[in-house]
This record gives sequence, C-alpha cells and structure tokens, in this order.
Amino acid sequence: MVKNKASGILNRKKQKVMFVLPHTFEFLFPKIKEDIKNIANLDHFSTRYLDFMQRHTNKYEFEFWVLSSKIKKPVSIRHKHGFVIRAFPTDFPSFLPLETSRSMLNEISSICKSQSRERNGKAASKQKPIWHLNSYYLIMSDFLSASLKKNKQAFCIQHRGGGFTLKALPYSVYKYWLMNPIVFRRASLVVPENRDEEKRLLNNYRLPREKVIYAPNPVEIISVKQSKQELRKKLGLPLNKSIILYAGRLMKGKGVVHLFDAMKNHLRNDKGLVFLMIGDGDSRQRIEQMIAQEKLDNARVINWVSREKLFEYYGAADLFVHPNMNTKFEGTPNALVEAQGSGLPIVGFDVGGVHDIVKHSYCGELEKTKDMERFAARIVALSKKSSLLRKMSNNARKNYEDNYSSDKILKTYEKIYELVNRL
Repeated sequence: MVKNKASGILNRKKQKVMFVLPHTFEFLFPKIKEDIKNIANLDHFSTRYLDFMQRHTNKYEFEFWVLSSKIKKPVSIRHKHGFVIRAFPTDFPSFLPLETSRSMLNEISSICKSQSRERNGKAASKQKPIWHLNSYYLIMSDFLSASLKKNKQAFCIQHRGGGFTLKALPYSVYKYWLMNPIVFRRASLVVPENRDEEKRLLNNYRLPREKVIYAPNPVEIISVKQSKQELRKKLGLPLNKSIILYAGRLMKGKGVVHLFDAMKNHLRNDKGLVFLMIGDGDSRQRIEQMIAQEKLDNARVINWVSREKLFEYYGAADLFVHPNMNTKFEGTPNALVEAQGSGLPIVGFDVGGVHDIVKHSYCGELEKTKDMERFAARIVALSKKSSLLRKMSNNARKNYEDNYSSDKILKTYEKIYELVNRL
C-alpha cells in the first residue's frame, strides 16, 4: 500500500496537471444530467485516479477537464476529493464520439498566451502545466492534440483502446487510419493501458519505443476484515452456495445479457449456484425481465453500490466473471483488478486487457473461443472445484501485488509526468 506523501508537505508550489477527458458525463450519470453541480460527487475511474494521485504525490496539483451539454459557459466545481473539475460547454447537441468544444480549445490558447506574455515580459516564470489527454475514439482528442502542438505544449496521451469496426466504417477510416497516426506523433508520450495496445502502437503505428510507456490504471483495494461467511450474513446472501459475481455496466457491448442467456439453464437446473450482477445501464430492465420470465430466485440484479459495499461483495463471492469478448475496446478493466486484489478467481475471454490480468489456470481461466455457451459452462465447472478456487484465490492476490499494486503504478505515472515535463 502506498504511503501518503502529500500530507506532510506544506507551502510548496505544485505543478499543475490538466487531466483532460473530452466527453460529457450526462449520458452515464443521470444526476449530472439533472444538475451539473452533481459532478462534484462523480465516482468514475478518472476521479479515482485523480484522488489517488493527489493523495500520494506531493509534486502536482490536478485539474479535471470535461465537457458538458448542460451549460452555456465554462464552470469550475470542486470535487468531493478536493481537485477542481472544469466543465466546458459542447458546441452543439451531439453524441459520442462527435462532441466538440471551442470553449475548451480557447482556454488552452488563453493559458498558452499567458505563458508567452510572462516570458516576453521577463516575469517570474511559472512552470508549464503538464497535459494528460485521454484518447478513445473521441474526435475532440484530435482537436486538442493539434492545439497543444501548435502552442508548443508537451503532453502525453493515455490510449484507452478502440479499433476499426465495419459498423462505423466512415468514422473508423477517419479515426484509426487517418487521425490516430497523426495524433500519436504529435504527443510527447503515448501511454497504452494494456500490452496488446502497446504492441499495436509499436507495430501498426510505428511509434518509437522510447515514446511508448505501458501503464495500467492505479486501482486501490479496500481491505475487508470480515470472513466470507460473515459478509454473506451481512449482505443477506446464502451461506452454502457458489456465488458468481459480475460488476460493471449493464449495457450492450459488455456481454452480460448474452452471458445471462447462456447461464439461465444452469441456474434453473442447479440451485446451488447464485448469479449476482451489480451495476446499471440500458440493459438492466431486459435482464430483470429475463429473470422474472425464467422465475429464477438464484439470479439477482443489484443497483450500483458504494465502493466499500462493492468490496464486501467481492469478499462474499467465489468467482468473478467478465463476459466482454470484444478484442479492441478493453483498456485495463478496473473491476478485474479490484476482484483480483480481493482474492477472487476470474473467468474471462482471452482478449486484450483481460489476458494481461488473468493468468490462465493460475488465478482464473480464459475462454479462447467466442462461444458464450462454452464460457458459461466453464464458469459452472470451475465453481464446483472448491480446492482449485482456494488456490487460485491466493494466486490472484499475489498477481495483484506483483503487477498491479498501487505503489508500482504510482512510480510509473510519476515517471511519465517527469518525462513530459522535460520536453
């Protein structure tokens, strides 16, 4: 566990890091749609990253830049964890990945002009901010990288996945064949979240080795003191059944609807199995209807819970499942790291981002086919092997400590910021 470095450092000027995630959050979080001020309570991988970094490094002050479709002019809101969120209005009503904001681009130009005036006037020079861009399939990332390059700002791009798809052929050609090679070359550093994306950057995009630094998300584990049986009593779960857990968005593309469809016969025929799905999304109602139609009392959807409560569910479960079989759109699945750090064996598909975390037959199992029926059968078969699950549980914790513990990841991100700062 990382020690808090920042608590004992006073009166020291910190360098700003602008962490830019250029999309809106209203579509993901209805409370933000109701009132932008509710973004102060946003719980997202980005806010967890910023909270983690500001608690464990004394060098940097973080700002979180986002877009909003609910505002007419930029607003600054302090997040509950202390950092400032700067929200910029979108130019026109749109949808991912086509949201843009001239207001955000204008603010970058304003900051850069202020730096130029200081240099020309020989004023006491402030440190340049470090720009940390996040890149998925967002068109705004293209404009931001162009603006930063034009204004001679060093920046890193965190590449979180995405890839060519025939379902959006024109945009795929634009984004992945035309723009990504340009955007990645504009950046000072490119930071892939998994080893498959690292290989793609080096081999397909031909980026120099020194420009690419692999870094998964930092994921902190909440320690739970109670035993599995105590947690099951507390959560109202059966004491002597095999509990299979999914936690994440209940939406198209995550695979959870197809998994439940493949699991329903197993659940109907084996009352010793319990399938819990924690999360929300546009597929939640459909899953709940399927549970009702099948009259299954050993399957349940649970709405989002606090992180503390989520780790109690990790501690109460026997097995974690990750049914996303898409080979292109996984960066670092944070729920896998959380589950593994909590000692849960994992069953997932053998795809990028997942096979970095899950070592087959060591701390879980990987399904190499794209067959959801075989995936479900693999889950059920492993759930019956109690001695193997105990061994995998110990291995899961060790794999987390060896490869994903927060102190290791912290050092990597500090190195990234130091390198960007020198450029």
